[in-house]
Amino acid sequence: MTLRTGAERARCRGGTDVARTRWADLRLGTKLSALVAVGGAATLAMGGLAAVALADVGAKVDQLAASNSATQQALRADMMHDAVRGDLLRMVVSADPGERTDAAREMAEHQETLTGALAAVRAEDLGDGVTAALDRVQPDVDAYLSAAASASQVAVRDPQAALAGYGDFQEAFSTLEDSMPSVGEAVEERVAAARAGVAAERRSAAVSLSATGLVGLLVLVVLGLAVTRSVTRPLRRVTEVVTALAEGDLTSSCDLQRRDELGVTAAALDRALVSLRRVLSGVVAQSDAVASASEQLRATTSQIAATSEETSAQSRAVAGAVEEVSAGVQTVAAGAGEMGDAIREIARSTEEATRVAGTAVDAATTATQTVTGLGEASREIGDVVKVITSIAEQTNLLALNATIEAARAGEAGKGFAVVAAEVKELARETASATEDVARRVETIQQGASGAAEAIAGISGVIAEISAHQSTIAAAVEEQTATTQEMSRSAGEAAGGASTIAATASTMSGTAAATSDALGEARAAVDDLAGRAAAMRREVAAFRF
Repeated sequence: MTLRTGAERARCRGGTDVARTRWADLRLGTKLSALVAVGGAATLAMGGLAAVALADVGAKVDQLAASNSATQQALRADMMHDAVRGDLLRMVVSADPGERTDAAREMAEHQETLTGALAAVRAEDLGDGVTAALDRVQPDVDAYLSAAASASQVAVRDPQAALAGYGDFQEAFSTLEDSMPSVGEAVEERVAAARAGVAAERRSAAVSLSATGLVGLLVLVVLGLAVTRSVTRPLRRVTEVVTALAEGDLTSSCDLQRRDELGVTAAALDRALVSLRRVLSGVVAQSDAVASASEQLRATTSQIAATSEETSAQSRAVAGAVEEVSAGVQTVAAGAGEMGDAIREIARSTEEATRVAGTAVDAATTATQTVTGLGEASREIGDVVKVITSIAEQTNLLALNATIEAARAGEAGKGFAVVAAEVKELARETASATEDVARRVETIQQGASGAAEAIAGISGVIAEISAHQSTIAAAVEEQTATTQEMSRSAGEAAGGASTIAATASTMSGTAAATSDALGEARAAVDDLAGRAAAMRREVAAFRF
């Protein structure tokens, strides 16, 4: 047994103190949460262990159920191999072909049931022992079923021949009779192991749950005691300090060095006590200062009373002067209003002139369009004249050809020559008239072009006049706005002057009221001095 040195024991105690301090600094919510968390963890652990145990037990139960099912299938397989031999014996001893056929059909069904039962046992997957037993039995089963099938085919046709070869079938039956029980034995061993596993899992679950419950309960008890001690001790100290405070003793303090809710509350209480001591000390000092200030306030109120009388007289003088200013400003506002009416009349006239100029521009535009249409019509007439001139030239050429042909005809073409001469003369006159029409149309076109240019010039002048009228209208509108602003400002000035006059009158009344109030203030000062003395007596009841 080794003994610890003093330094080692000191380090151990220091570590314990640090752990205790850290635990004390934890908040109550954290401590209670830790308590709840431990309980919850224990509950969850027990629940988890229970779930795992139930799962393991369930797995073992499933294995047990599978083993029981395999046992039933093994028994069925053993029964079927006997049923196959019985079917063959029926076929051998029966003289009725129909009965032999029925026996052969039932043998096939029993063979299929035997094969299915062994396959069902293998499908349960009960372990290597059962699988090995099935592997050992399977060749004997195949040989037995093959011998039964061969004997069945012969027995259906000739029972006596089948009876002669019955020895081979009986040998296969005996071999399978010896090996078939090994499958059932292997399955029974698996059933016994499954039962033992279920019992073991139950015992293990009971032990685990009991141990977990005991450990959780122990931790909860220890943690609950720690939480209780960490709350009751500091709470007792805080109660003592609060009781002393209720009795008027401000000299005590909690002095708890911890950072949980109780430590924060104790620190706040200590700060409140310090603040109260400071406040009460200040109250004592201020009560003395109030008593001194009340004497000075008496002298000041007397001086203010004299000043208020002077203020009242000056306010009455200001009110008279402001009334004169208000009358002058109102006159200016009236003149600004009249000037605004005149400017608005000018604006209406300017707008009318602008409208008339716009109408003139529209009329000039219409005239220009009309003259332009006249020019277009003249050009169309010129085109028609050109066509007529072309026709006249053609007619003249035809008349010339007719004259030549009449000359060739001699005496017989004289009458035709006269007609040709008349036609030629008519074509010449038509050409002359057409030239005259063309000259006149050209003159009309030139006149129409000149008229269009003149009207366009007039339209430009009217448009310029309209633009100037618009500029004048804009300037008039701006001047109207300026005049309205002047009128509004003058009105506001008049209102302000009236307000100043009213304020001056109010000041005069206020000064008089101030004089009355100063008398009341002197009485209040006397009362304040009395209250300061009473406050000093009340504070003297506390110890700080």
